[in-house]
Amino acid sequence: MASPHAVAEAFFIESRDDLEAAALLADHGKHSKCLEHAQKAAEKSLKGALALRGVILAVHAVTETFVVEFSDLLSEESIRRLQDAADALEGRGTRFEYPFFGRPDLPVWIPSRDITASEAREGLDHARCVCAIVAGLPLGRVEDLHADR
Repeated sequence: MASPHAVAEAFFIESRDDLEAAALLADHGKHSKCLEHAQKAAEKSLKGALALRGVILAVHAVTETFVVEFSDLLSEESIRRLQDAADALEGRGTRFEYPFFGRPDLPVWIPSRDITASEAREGLDHARCVCAIVAGLPLGRVEDLHADR
């Protein structure tokens, strides 16, 4: 496997790209796609930091592990903000990507039609919060790799 630093760098580059894509998508009214990329940006930012500690996860929900690993570097306020922002994104998981049609008593839910501009902007703000908290950690050269510091 690649070095932890190389893995972290890859995650941070992709996180930055997803965050930029989310902002562009929001600006062009693609609300569900904005949320999809916002969630991915936050997840990849957290995974990048975790990689530097040798923790490589193949799951989407990583906030809990991140808080355990980095509680020594985060204030209680930062932990609360991070958990609120990341949980809002993780809690919806891949719901931004797929229609929901599992209940015959409900109409088909179509993300690209039903997610609002307000929800997209809120999700983008959450992703920016997560990425900023990670970028603010003293992790060596991470600050050189991560955007929106």
